[in-house]
Amino acid sequence: VYGYPALVMAINLRTKAKVKVLDESKIFVKSLNYGELVLDVRSSSFSGNRALLPAASVAKSILVEEDYSGGISIETYNEAPKSSGLGSSGSTFVSVARATYLALEKEPSYSELFEKAMIGEKMVHLNPSGVDVEIAIKGGLLKYIKGKGSEKVNLEYNLPLLVANSGYERNTGLMVKRFKESLESSAYMKNLLVYISKITEEVEKALRERNLKLAGVLLTANHLALSRFGVSNDRLDEIVGFCISSGAFS
Repeated sequence: VYGYPALVMAINLRTKAKVKVLDESKIFVKSLNYGELVLDVRSSSFSGNRALLPAASVAKSILVEEDYSGGISIETYNEAPKSSGLGSSGSTFVSVARATYLALEKEPSYSELFEKAMIGEKMVHLNPSGVDVEIAIKGGLLKYIKGKGSEKVNLEYNLPLLVANSGYERNTGLMVKRFKESLESSAYMKNLLVYISKITEEVEKALRERNLKLAGVLLTANHLALSRFGVSNDRLDEIVGFCISSGAFS
């Protein structure tokens, strides 16, 4: 987000985590999408699918902080498709962190949840803004600025929103890296980021005023700007075009 505001909204696809405490100082993680992993709390050695290591690391940090000598078992289930840009990893780390705290009979604070979930996010996304973790904790519609936190955007109506899955899995960390490289390549790209931030402010205003037509136009402009950063693809562009031709606000 680079210090500029972003709008983020929770959708009705949830992540669930089930945690049980164990006497053995190991962390067992089981996921429908990624299989299984076993992490030794003391040596940090592991076996199984490395993709589950960030979730295990989130749990381990809590066990160490709470001075718990045993281990835990974790079962996770995510309703959102993986690697689809819907923040599934952030919501997974928040749910794992909260379930781990509760299994140790502690109600975590917001700051504890955010800090622990970000351990996993940094392992997956390299330099995340924290916006996915923030929305997973707080829900609703937020205006978020990295390093400054979030502000609730309260709407007096239910916002109609279509979420289309392209079916393409992609690496968010790679997208973040590509965006950064594009941003640093020229003054034009820096000006384009300022343009995107202005769009964000106008979208927030349009949503507050329930001007969905204008919001649609602005979001289409935002998509075109992001395409210039190389974080779109032909399939996404095709979906946007199909939605517009089918009557979506644009």
